[in-house]
Amino acid sequence: MKTIVFDFDKTLTYKDTMNQFFFWRMRGIRAIYWPIFLFLVTIVKLKFLSIKRLKELCIRMLAPKKEDEMMALFKEFSEEIVMADTINILNKRVEEDNRVIVLSASPVYYLKEIFSNVEIIGTTFEFNSNMTFKGIAQHPYGKDKYNALIENGIDSIYEMYYDSKSDEVLFPLCKLAHKVKNGLIIKTTQL
Repeated sequence: MKTIVFDFDKTLTYKDTMNQFFFWRMRGIRAIYWPIFLFLVTIVKLKFLSIKRLKELCIRMLAPKKEDEMMALFKEFSEEIVMADTINILNKRVEEDNRVIVLSASPVYYLKEIFSNVEIIGTTFEFNSNMTFKGIAQHPYGKDKYNALIENGIDSIYEMYYDSKSDEVLFPLCKLAHKVKNGLIIKTTQL
């Protein structure tokens, strides 16, 4: 059995789904949050704010606070996500009886709605005793993706599908890496 790792956003999808979630939530009366969102994105690009912190702030602004309401919303949102053609590769790897892992900085809560037959390592949230959102517990992005795999006992990847430079921190674990853009493999690197 081979271990195959897929990034999610812009690898198995055409868009960044967390941003898509925030856009989806800023419809109607919540459109008043657009200037705040754009300001936060700008200070992330200027490296004054981390992506993790941006997500925490936007979740506080745009999602219900209670865990059960948030999970219901993520379930509803999961139906809005458009998958890229690379989903066919994932399905083929599952059929071949490989160990398939979706490794993403997106929340596991909507990833689990989409994928029932693969392992998921993704962003998890912390809730207080009142089951109210407290913050992000795990956020596998960049170097934290590498650490998340190691913490889950994965120290060797046969094949990886990814879209960005930040995913290349996993190269030391990989034998084959496929870079994806717009649902197509644009580069394969043997490591």
